[in-house]
Amino acid sequence: MPRFVWQQTTSRHAGVLHPGQQAPATGPAGVILGRDLSAAGAPFVWDLFDSHTAGVVPVPNLLICGAGGHGKSAVAKLWLHRAGILHGDHRLVCVIDPKGEWAPLATRLGWHTLTPGVDTRINPLGEHPGLLPTLVAIAAGRDLDVTEHRTLTHLAAAVSGTGHATLDMLRRRFVNPTVRDAAGLDTTPAELRDRTRPLCDALARLTTGTAAGLFAAATTDPVDWDTTPGVVIDVSGLLTDPFTRRLALAMVTTWLHHTLTTRTRRPRCVVVDEAWLLLADTHTADWLHATWRLGRQFGIGNILITHALADLATHHPGVTTALLHTTPTRVFLHQNTDRAHELADTAGLTAADTALLHHLPPGHALWQYGGRTRHVHHLAHPDETHLIDTNTAFR
Repeated sequence: MPRFVWQQTTSRHAGVLHPGQQAPATGPAGVILGRDLSAAGAPFVWDLFDSHTAGVVPVPNLLICGAGGHGKSAVAKLWLHRAGILHGDHRLVCVIDPKGEWAPLATRLGWHTLTPGVDTRINPLGEHPGLLPTLVAIAAGRDLDVTEHRTLTHLAAAVSGTGHATLDMLRRRFVNPTVRDAAGLDTTPAELRDRTRPLCDALARLTTGTAAGLFAAATTDPVDWDTTPGVVIDVSGLLTDPFTRRLALAMVTTWLHHTLTTRTRRPRCVVVDEAWLLLADTHTADWLHATWRLGRQFGIGNILITHALADLATHHPGVTTALLHTTPTRVFLHQNTDRAHELADTAGLTAADTALLHHLPPGHALWQYGGRTRHVHHLAHPDETHLIDTNTAFR
């Protein structure tokens, strides 16, 4: 009787036994982004909100990461362009743009483009009083202690009660506090003046130079939040000025939180490009964490774009871990070898997926979505290329 020779294999080779089978489709809801090479080239259909509504993912959060020049932001723009055409002003998109690369898409879709310090300002003594301690702490270069926080809050309330208040008015109040001011803080005017000198100096930094354009005037809000389909907040002009950039991002995130949770009830999508910039500061890192964690409660979807997860973990590793736990949909483009092996541990990629990451050409990505990992080739129409592709990744 002939003897059978048994050979051992793995599930990755099982496809040869059933060549007519393919991975399940991604579903009919959404827009076509390209071809699913894990499903014999079938159309890859996806939508941030529809995938959540259909119960495919528990929260509408998306992470996109990959090496430069391989189309990270282009993937987000591709979906936003096609979803924008489909849904129009039934949704609201807000983009934090640190590189000034979102204007063409904004123009095509009729979005507003805002530039902090030029056409957008916030008076921290107005409707965003919680912003003031954060700005002063950034200007002081350290956290405020209990006494400083109490003093700042007390004098800000006193100045705000006089009518239209500005930061310069508050600074002058620190220089010449009244007897009533001091009594409210259980001290004398002379002692109050001496112990609050660091706060006075911090306020001076907020009212001079490039920072003055952010806060020196009344709050401006040129957007009709009930009808606009999107807003791009361009902070690219501040990239070379870390101090003013931190102030601007603190201003923008506070403003967005207030606006998106109180001013409109449409489905809202927040896009954070170059996310490592926000994690460089405690205030904006906390905002990012809260937005990801509470987005479902307010009907807000989130898209985070970054080079590598290690970039995020450099500043706030705890926040990075929390973001991963609340981001069920992940897109990984080409990664250098060391970054690919990091993802194997943090994102649960298989050895085969990890090896593939290092060889992915531009425009290709691994999508972790709906309990599966899919190899997707994103496809842009020639008419879309100049809108979404800033580095020829899709050309």
